[in-house]
Amino acid sequence: YVYSWNFIEASIGVAAINSMIEPKGRIGNALEFIIEKSKGKRVVMVGRFPKEENIREVAKDFKILELDVSLVNPSLGILPATASEYIIPESDIAVITGSTLINKSMERLLALSKKSYTVVLGPSTSMNKVLFDYGADVVAGTEVVNPIPVLEKISQTGGMVNKRSCPGEIEFRILEK
Repeated sequence: YVYSWNFIEASIGVAAINSMIEPKGRIGNALEFIIEKSKGKRVVMVGRFPKEENIREVAKDFKILELDVSLVNPSLGILPATASEYIIPESDIAVITGSTLINKSMERLLALSKKSYTVVLGPSTSMNKVLFDYGADVVAGTEVVNPIPVLEKISQTGGMVNKRSCPGEIEFRILEK
């Protein structure tokens, strides 16, 4: 399924692979880690994450690359994903959503970010060191500590789970190169 161009099927494939990987790395909030690393840097975020305003406040320059063209707003630094060829190579820090593995853009985005400090982030991120071989410096994902309640919440919310909705049931992990 991971090879499917049906992104629902690909999501299931990535989830199946991730379920077989024992998460490593330290427990921690990758977004706080990114805020600290972003001070005075040129930062590009592929995909949108919470705390983007906190990153914008400390970064020298902050851009978001967005697939949904209706959300593009250059005056706010929200650019179309097609700008990746120009923006990522010029960044100091690239934050790439793990869901780019699902939509088949991760390999190219990692290649573009070779000169950047690169973080692959999000609940679909495969917590595997193999991403370091492709250019990631950090992988940051989610460990399911208590699967039954998490599965129930996923079925009720369409997959939107976080520490607030799953207290004590998930942990965020950060694995550095």
